[in-house]
Amino acid sequence: MKKKRKRKIREYQIITEIPETLIPETIYIEGEKRNHWIASLLCPCGCNEVIRLNLLKNVYPRWNIKFHWYGKISLSPSIKRTVGCNSHFVINKNKIYWCNF
Repeated sequence: MKKKRKRKIREYQIITEIPETLIPETIYIEGEKRNHWIASLLCPCGCNEVIRLNLLKNVYPRWNIKFHWYGKISLSPSIKRTVGCNSHFVINKNKIYWCNF
């Protein structure tokens, strides 16, 4: 198993449709204007599984997204995969912080 290490998100893209092939270290925000409904990214542990996070306010579970004025992004709460690699991490201002619990 690869050692998990802190990594960064290089960019985010706001798009109307998720592409078939995702670029590592990129978060794709699907939606229109200020109405976003899903965030997708490749798992940063290196297993390359696609993680999809619900952003709709009245559907659970859901994640909150914050766009910072200097081009960075945060997602909360933490992201925990319950299958495969079982990665658990937080994205705060484009930095990935691994959870050890």
